[in-house]
Amino acid sequence: MEAAGDQRLRPRERLTKSADYAKVLRRGVRVDGRLFNLAAAPNQRPHHRMGLTVSRRVGGAVQRNRAKRLLRDAFRRRRRRGGGVPCDVVLVAKRELLEVTRAELDRELERSLQRLETRLGSRAPAPGPRPDPAG
Repeated sequence: MEAAGDQRLRPRERLTKSADYAKVLRRGVRVDGRLFNLAAAPNQRPHHRMGLTVSRRVGGAVQRNRAKRLLRDAFRRRRRRGGGVPCDVVLVAKRELLEVTRAELDRELERSLQRLETRLGSRAPAPGPRPDPAG
């Protein structure tokens, strides 16, 4: 069993500035799912960073806090496996999130991250020297 401190998202693993959220939502790759929408953009850090958006459409304060807890927990469990291109990820919760089991949420997150990897791979520049724009 891990120590409680090892399970937390460290400040360096969180998106905290509105400019970071805006950059991801504006320039990132979107993946829409049944339980949440995900937007992600590669970052220049050695690790992923996550931000959450849970609107009042999800429910009252208790439901919104539960949705955030569920998403953070799923992200932490997935984080332990590592892998993938380090990204800034924004998860936008949907009301349906509150009606599923932990296993269903984990499967949805895994599917969304796989779709994200595919889309990011198709947008990545080809390896090798870049052509000189000057000609």
